[in-house]
Amino acid sequence: MRIEDALYQCLQNEVYPVYKIQAPQNTPMSYALFYVVADTKVNCADGQDVDFVDVRFTIDVYDTTLPGVKDMSDEIQSKLRECDTFSAIIYQTIDDMPDNINYRSIIDFKLNKRG
Repeated sequence: MRIEDALYQCLQNEVYPVYKIQAPQNTPMSYALFYVVADTKVNCADGQDVDFVDVRFTIDVYDTTLPGVKDMSDEIQSKLRECDTFSAIIYQTIDDMPDNINYRSIIDFKLNKRG
């Protein structure tokens, strides 16, 4: 399993949706997006298998209220620390100013695959 797929599974929940790269059009403003910022890949000798070993991600968390975005950001950071597939190093979180009527929190972190 690729590490970004493991991250996607780890972040799934019933409270808010999580999307890779872009949310579908007209998605209610309470969701998270994640995408790869940088990665280190390992190729097998036959050149067929490629997997991520170290991956730096960003998760953008959106909500209509500042408390809502902070709660979602805190929950996502807890999930990152609890996942069995990888270990997460969270570099920083930034709570952004309102963009129109919405709030955003940015979580910048690196994952290392376990085992």
